Amino acid sequence: MANKGGNRHLKRLAAPKTMKISRKTNVWVSKPAPGKHKLQESVAISVLLKDYLNLANNLREIKYILNNGDILVDGKPVKDNKLCVGLMDIISIPKIGKEYLITNKNGKLTPIETKEREKLCKIVGKKIGKKGKITLVSHDGRNFIVDKKEYKIGDTLKIKVPEQKIVSHLPMKPGVNCLIIKGKHAGDTANLLEVIPSTARRAAGAKLKSGNNEFITLKEYLFVLGE
Repeated sequence: MANKGGNRHLKRLAAPKTMKISRKTNVWVSKPAPGKHKLQESVAISVLLKDYLNLANNLREIKYILNNGDILVDGKPVKDNKLCVGLMDIISIPKIGKEYLITNKNGKLTPIETKEREKLCKIVGKKIGKKGKITLVSHDGRNFIVDKKEYKIGDTLKIKVPEQKIVSHLPMKPGVNCLIIKGKHAGDTANLLEVIPSTARRAAGAKLKSGNNEFITLKEYLFVLGE
């Protein structure tokens, strides 16, 4: 029998825990289309407009809003009602003069109002191509071609959208402020004290301080926000 591919439907009870939605009001919820974010780390734009921001009551209204070009994601108008949006995406609604940043609060994707016009992108991949050009891959699937070798996996880039121009580089080093995006402390922000190198049996870790509390988590769970 031929493989029919992945399921196009998603039940609310089976939705990823990162989705901040009511689970028992309806059976189904819009499933994010494959894109720049993983299913477990994203939400469909239609769910964001209806369940998070209360800007529409049904799919018909959502399609009307999108088809009018009233919603911008990272500076670009979107029309696909299943477009996946995730961590650090900037949602702009010019008609009501508001912008929202998708962040992580208590382990759930949460939009907060912002005036920020520059986006943060975590470097999750790095490779050297022809003529020594370096390609950086960000957490949301963007590629950046750079000449300098100072960029490392785990660092954060601040970029201007939609031009995708690098504005500044935020290295992961002691003293920076970090958002924890996974694990027991997901959604917390803390100051990085020390990066613990990996061993043959253990992944790289990080020692952090939040208030008077110190704790250790995995380095890959950190998202550098700045000094």
